Formats: sequence, C-alpha cells, structure tokens
Amino acid sequence: MCDTAENTVPSEKLHTTPMGEMRLRRNLNLTDATDVIEFCRKQLQNSEISRRGKNFYVKTKHCIITINASSNTVITAHTLNKA
Repeated sequence: MCDTAENTVPSEKLHTTPMGEMRLRRNLNLTDATDVIEFCRKQLQNSEISRRGKNFYVKTKHCIITINASSNTVITAHTLNKA
C-alpha cells in the first residue's frame, strides 16, 4: 500500500452516483445486498494506490477501482483477468 500523502484516498468521503453504483455492481458482479461503497472501502485496506492525473487507481488482488481524486467519487471498477 502506498502511504504517501498524495496517494491517500479518504475512505470516509467516498461516494458514487446511482449510475456509478449500477456500473460497479455489473463490473464486479456484486449482489443487490452488497453495499458498493463499503466494498470499496474494504478494498482500500490492502491495496496498491497510485494517482495518474485526476484519478486514483486502487489495485487489489482481484480488481482495479478508479476514484476521482478531487471529488472522491468512485467512478468504475474492473476485475483483473486470472491467468
């Protein structure tokens, strides 16, 4: 996990839009019972965080989550291909 100040995502401020929630559920195969933001907060704990331009990229063992750095909006996520 990257601990520098510029690569710190404030998990308490994370949020998403209704369309973002639908996109995250679809891309990560999450059920309706799963709280999308709580899922993303848990993923932040043991992850590699990098900032490229206006976005943070949170890489875990299973997925990459894209978060807007200025608004802390979870934009999208994609599962990593298992090879």
